Amino acid sequence: MSPRFDDEELPVPVARPNGFKRLIGALFSPEETFQSIAERPDWAAPLVVFMIMALFAGIVTAKHVDFASESRAMLEKRHVPKDKIEDQLRLSHAIGKVASYCSPIGVTIVFLLIAAIMQLTFRLFGGEGGFAQYFSATLYSWWPRVIQNAIFAVVLLARGTVIGTESVNTLVHSNLGFLVDAHAHPFVFVFATSFDVFAIWSIILMSIGYAAVSRFSKARAAGVVLSLWGVVMLFKLGFAALRVMLMGGL
Repeated sequence: MSPRFDDEELPVPVARPNGFKRLIGALFSPEETFQSIAERPDWAAPLVVFMIMALFAGIVTAKHVDFASESRAMLEKRHVPKDKIEDQLRLSHAIGKVASYCSPIGVTIVFLLIAAIMQLTFRLFGGEGGFAQYFSATLYSWWPRVIQNAIFAVVLLARGTVIGTESVNTLVHSNLGFLVDAHAHPFVFVFATSFDVFAIWSIILMSIGYAAVSRFSKARAAGVVLSLWGVVMLFKLGFAALRVMLMGGL
């Protein structure tokens, strides 16, 4: 048996990250929280919460949002025969129902893609960090959007059935989209709904989180995040233009 000396230093066990405390910390003390995430990333707790909320919001949306009326109007403007309209609507309803129950898988794939894109982008600009760090930072920085989805589901349950995409995007009045007629001004509507309180909150958290992971300054990290957000905006405007064309507006 080897002798033990009184002044011998024993390794201090490192406490395991508490994901639920980090969820609160990401909202109220983000700098310290994301610094700890960069040092010891975790993903289980936030991902489980997000998957549960995605399933809840997906089921509520499938049962209380009437997308059929909007789809029917689009198909009628394209002069699709009535029997084919009914077939397409039944197919769309079935796909939507399956998508609502598969939403936890879908949201996980989305988070994985966002983390991969962010890691690739920051590393191209000379940043540091591995995929686990970017994945963890992504999950915690999207926590405000989960809060938004929870509020959305509760409001939708209280309101009953709503019709159309514009109603879904403006049900929680956290953006100015409810002041814009989506059919008359589709591009303005896209801009108005994109500048959302919860989205901006997430962008701020993403900037702080990715700055800690990549070892960038917060200003430089914010520049990268906002640049990618601008690309997303272009895609949304492109989809809005496509929708206008399908509706016969162009």
